Parts: sequence; C-alpha cells; structure tokens
Amino acid sequence: MKTIAALATLIALVLPGCEKPASNLDAKSPGGRIMYPITAEQADTVLYRALRSTAPEADVTGVTEPNKGYVAVINKDRRSYTYNASAVPAVGLKPDGTRVNGYAFEVSGWQSIRAGYLLESINLGAATISAPLPLANN
Repeated sequence: MKTIAALATLIALVLPGCEKPASNLDAKSPGGRIMYPITAEQADTVLYRALRSTAPEADVTGVTEPNKGYVAVINKDRRSYTYNASAVPAVGLKPDGTRVNGYAFEVSGWQSIRAGYLLESINLGAATISAPLPLANN
C-alpha cells in the first residue's frame, strides 16, 4: 500500500511537467529558434492539418488570443486532454541578412511527447511551403 501511495505522489509531481510547451521560439527545440516566411493563411492551414493528422479524434476549435491557432480536446477514458497550437508572428533572417516576416509555432498539451509530435508535424507542413529561417534578434 505504501508503494502505491509513493507511486501516486510521484505521478502527481511529474504530470505537471507534461504540459511543457514545445516551440520554434525556444533554442532547446529541435531545429533551434526558427520561423517560416509564410502568410497567416498558410500558417493557419498548416496548424489545422497537423492537428487533424496527429489527433484525428479531437474536437478542434479556433482561437484568436493571444495568437491565432487552435485548441484540440481529446476525450478518452472519461478524461479530457487539451492541446493548444498557435502561430506566432515572427521575424527571420535570410542568408543575405534581409529581415522577413512570417510565423513560428508553439504547442502545449497534456503529454509533452505528443505535443512534440504535433510540433514536428507542423514544422514538416510549413517546410513544404518555405524553408525555415533563423529568428532575427530584436
């Protein structure tokens, strides 16, 4: 019985860490700090398609604040899990030093592994439109 209590305590301490966001704005993310020189419409399409491909069972709702994106809710085993995916306006640098506008992406959710897969799917979708560029320093 003590083992079960200790395990429950450990799970309670670890689970909040599962909601760590994955982001192109974070230097620790795969690919580092990147953005895609794409339009708002293209960014929206990339987000929606990635959510539908990684969580087809989810109820998806559009959001506009703080950045345009989507909230996906998965109902499983009498529980509800939420993912947030958004396109963040960003400025990148072309190889010649020219600044260009576009979008970076952020994802958060109930399992950081699945949120990581979602960000990977978003990046793949965006890369089919335009190659990523490093973020410009403000």
